[in-house]
Amino acid sequence: MAGGRDVEYTLEWHWQEGPNDNEFTVYAGNPDYSYSMTIKVTAQAR
Repeated sequence: MAGGRDVEYTLEWHWQEGPNDNEFTVYAGNPDYSYSMTIKVTAQAR
């Protein structure tokens, strides 16, 4: 994508809330667990 530093990006986070969300907080910050995140980027002209 052309534009270099003049391009503005916006990340929108959509996470469906579920009944078990709070159960996963026990693993937060624990180095014994690994975490990954995939970000898919699409672009369109304004």
